Amino acid sequence: MKPALTDANKRRRLKWALDRIHGDDGLKCVDPMFDTVHVDEKWFFISRVKKTVYGVPEKKVKQRSCKAKRFILKVMFLSAVARPRWDHDKDEWFMARLEHDTLPKSFSPSEEAVAVMLAMLIDKVIPAIHANWPRGVSNKIKIQQVNARPHVPPLDMDVVAACTSNGWDMEVVFQPPNSPDINVLDLGFFRAIRTLQLEELSSSLEEIVDATEAAWEGVSMQTLDKNFISLQCCIQEVIRARGATTINDYSAYIRT
Repeated sequence: MKPALTDANKRRRLKWALDRIHGDDGLKCVDPMFDTVHVDEKWFFISRVKKTVYGVPEKKVKQRSCKAKRFILKVMFLSAVARPRWDHDKDEWFMARLEHDTLPKSFSPSEEAVAVMLAMLIDKVIPAIHANWPRGVSNKIKIQQVNARPHVPPLDMDVVAACTSNGWDMEVVFQPPNSPDINVLDLGFFRAIRTLQLEELSSSLEEIVDATEAAWEGVSMQTLDKNFISLQCCIQEVIRARGATTINDYSAYIRT
């Protein structure tokens, strides 16, 4: 089931996609998005709702139980990634995994949640960009976040001040609404983390956090780069569909 798009949603998706098409020697090409940081959050659960387990006759398989799905232990993480590339200044690969941190369990669309997101952006994401971004390249960076509450208004005074401190030229931008297909994290990176996280048997919130953080470090740079290639393919299909959702047309490109 995919988000239903209004005509206004389609227009914004189309404009977003067209803004990422550039001319190069008379040819049109999709922006590689080396100047974009994708920020999003996701719940990571202690276990799948359904899981196949094989046992031996002499050993009993432990049966997990829970009152309802909504009571399954889970932790929300906020992640920020960019596109991997070679860092000529450090003479090594820029891995582009910038930030991965937990959010409060009570996180919800409220004024308090907006304050939490603001603090995460200013105290975690932006400093991580300052510390890890390759030197010798443009410091004009877009921080793309989901267009939904409780995300931070791009023109918030504290955000603008943090984005332009120390000579940097960053800006926070919203991705078009109802468009998870144009966010690298939703295109496969979160799925890759979840797959590795669930390989570890967790029995507490602390173990979920440890397993998820280990999975964050374990996802390869190649996987993240493939997710960006998937996004470039999605941009082409959004333009062909004039902003509509055409997941059947580009699902083959979405890789983990």
